[in-house]
Amino acid sequence: MDIIRKALPYPKDFFFPSFLPDKEEILFFDIETTGLSPKSAQIYSIGLLLFKASEMEIVQLFANSLSEEIEVLQGFQDYCKGKTRLISFNGKAFDTPFLEKSYSQYGLKSPLTELPQLDLFKMIQSRKKFYQLPSYKLKECERFLGIQRADVYTGGELVYVYLEYLKHPTEEAKALLLQHNFEDLLYLPSLFSFFAYEELFQGKGRYCREKSELLSEENKLRLCFHFTKPTFPSGTEENTSTAEAQAYSHNSLEENNAFFPKAISHRFEGFQLEVSGQEAVLEIPLFSGEAKYFFKNFKDYDYIPAKDMALHKSLSQLYPKEEKQRAKAATAYQKKTGLFLPVFSDNFPNLFQKEYKEKQNYIPFTPELLENRSLMEEYFLAFLLHFF
Repeated sequence: MDIIRKALPYPKDFFFPSFLPDKEEILFFDIETTGLSPKSAQIYSIGLLLFKASEMEIVQLFANSLSEEIEVLQGFQDYCKGKTRLISFNGKAFDTPFLEKSYSQYGLKSPLTELPQLDLFKMIQSRKKFYQLPSYKLKECERFLGIQRADVYTGGELVYVYLEYLKHPTEEAKALLLQHNFEDLLYLPSLFSFFAYEELFQGKGRYCREKSELLSEENKLRLCFHFTKPTFPSGTEENTSTAEAQAYSHNSLEENNAFFPKAISHRFEGFQLEVSGQEAVLEIPLFSGEAKYFFKNFKDYDYIPAKDMALHKSLSQLYPKEEKQRAKAATAYQKKTGLFLPVFSDNFPNLFQKEYKEKQNYIPFTPELLENRSLMEEYFLAFLLHFF
């Protein structure tokens, strides 16, 4: 078995999720196999990416023959020691089941059993309505971030290269096999940038009152939220002399202070969401007209047809019997005219509707709402969870 090690600097402007443990307790991994099923195929390489104090290191465990598979598996066991979190891309669906079956066939204990795993594929795909990528394969996610690979092969295409390598080993074939696995690992830390968008869905943006306003001519409300990137020590530049490090440095994410790695824009149903740089801006169409507030305890109300409104029975007793009728759920309302803000959560008080049982709720809009930071932040989060 060959063990190939390469040191690399951390990506510039590296986004490191705050919920993860210390970086040196994390281990990225990716396997290369001779087929899709562990019953008929074997693992010929396991690539690892480790975080160290001032640099990253990629380690590739490579089997020069199928008989060396057990050495590769044992090598992976050793690297898992002292780690508290494994990170993969689609590892839970493919890499982990394959590894566990392979360990079982040799009577070895799988190191994955007791280590929690973060699958970046599942995290990104769970927001596919937001990202709207053509697919959620690794290379497509990399392209979204502006990453361009040198490797042009798929893992399936390289199976035949490895099987031919077993018959006629050449350095050219080995380099192709290692390059693919190397690049699979190389850009995985950059996928942490997707967690910047997760900050949206966790309500971590700070409401910017100074940039939020009512666009009265358009009956629209513009809300602005600011996001601050957590700091992360990028380490030293001592290792940038290697060709791989230089390529990585020039192929990594754009060097700026932006929180979001790429601008995303959505327009639907009159709403407009722009996410870019360090801000998320939401434009909301306000409803101008008449809306109704429906009383839940309608049995305590009478409907007054002449007034087209409901009154509590303690007040409706002032009206003659022939001028009122027992209110129903659909007639126990009072009306209000003005501007209304569409809402997507039942947590807001005084919910109005245009008509009974309409799905869209509203609250009366007043300029004072713009001064309520907690309410605006709650509103933005409810909007995101409703549409995405």
